[in-house]
Amino acid sequence: MPSDIWTRGALADVWEERANQERLRSEGRFTHTCADDGISDFERYAILAEEMGEVARACLENAELSNDVHGANLRKELVQVAAVAVAFIENIDKRTAEE
Repeated sequence: MPSDIWTRGALADVWEERANQERLRSEGRFTHTCADDGISDFERYAILAEEMGEVARACLENAELSNDVHGANLRKELVQVAAVAVAFIENIDKRTAEE
């Protein structure tokens, strides 16, 4: 198990973002998170892919290869990708436990 200070910080931020997703859903800003029932794995994948697109945009901005600058923060976008992936895994684990 990693015990490195950088890993702990990254995982803490993913945990916080995962909680933020649930808060936004409870406030009505999202209809579902990837942890919820009611959406398909394809829809979960589409959400994850959209977040990965934001990572790609941030990489392009950082490399100054894009004129369409949004001020994306690569680390922030990666934390969001990880949190969405965790939510997806939560749903898979929940479905597996129910079998």
